Amino acid sequence: MNSTAAEPTRRRASKSIPAPTQPGLLEADVHRWISEFAYYLWVAEGRPTGHHEWHWQQSEAAYLQEEAWQNGIEPLQKFMLRQTRRNDLALFVNLSQMEQPATPEDVPIHILIPAFIISELKTAFLIGFVLYIPFLVIDIVISCIIMSMGMFMLPPVMIYFPFKILLFVLVDGWNLVVQSMVSSFR
Repeated sequence: MNSTAAEPTRRRASKSIPAPTQPGLLEADVHRWISEFAYYLWVAEGRPTGHHEWHWQQSEAAYLQEEAWQNGIEPLQKFMLRQTRRNDLALFVNLSQMEQPATPEDVPIHILIPAFIISELKTAFLIGFVLYIPFLVIDIVISCIIMSMGMFMLPPVMIYFPFKILLFVLVDGWNLVVQSMVSSFR
């Protein structure tokens, strides 16, 4: 009774193996990889009996996950290469002490990701700095006017905060922020 109940599950699991997408990889190679990984899971769990369907499904899922990684990383890598500054990429290639790749597309993902992050942080700091400068000028001008009038007890925040909001609204600040963020992507 146990073998007949397990048989449909096994057939469903083996039929859901995707066709290999890598050139030169045969269906037998995929089946062999899945069966070896299922055996590894079986040994790692202490060789329990009656769990062969679960081990097969887990190894099949691991294969699908690896295939999804290979298919999904390529567009992400292209996007990150477009957004990363070349000098940031060169910095991390030099820090990893690997040979210079022939093209930027040959850079491994573990080097591309930190270069992309540094590049995006630089862009974010530039946007923040451009936003901060007008508000700093308003702070300085209002504070100088209040101090020159002798109003030492009046907090400058009460005066310059409404001016900052007014300036942000008049120059359509959110539009400028979103436009600068979107234009930073190539």
